[in-house]
Amino acid sequence: MKILDKSYELAIKLFPDRYKTHKSRNFYHFSFIFHRNRLLTIGVNSQDKPNAKALFFAKRFGIKRKIEFPYIHSEISGICKLWGNYHIDGSVKFVNVRINRFGELKNSKPCDDCSTVLTALGINEIYYSTNEGFIKL
Repeated sequence: MKILDKSYELAIKLFPDRYKTHKSRNFYHFSFIFHRNRLLTIGVNSQDKPNAKALFFAKRFGIKRKIEFPYIHSEISGICKLWGNYHIDGSVKFVNVRINRFGELKNSKPCDDCSTVLTALGINEIYYSTNEGFIKL
């Protein structure tokens, strides 16, 4: 599928810059949001400090754990970039890619908290990388 190949290629290109600035991390998540085959935005995880946007979404969607620990995951990062500028609904597709320090694909299935937000927005088509090195629905 075209968007899966494009997402993987972009993740590999983005990885070196993320690695340079965050060498202590064991993994790097990227979320690519598409409408049809057009890339709308890219979200990245950020565990550096609590994030006001993560807190906003936690409160809006009633995610208690994220209210207490409002760190931003790549899915929420991507949604934040579109929020207010683009109608987010079931017509968008998510591709989550997680890469370890060695550039290998790892499991990037959305956590329960991110899944709650994606489901509430009507997003059903979510692809994610696996530990076996594949991207699946």
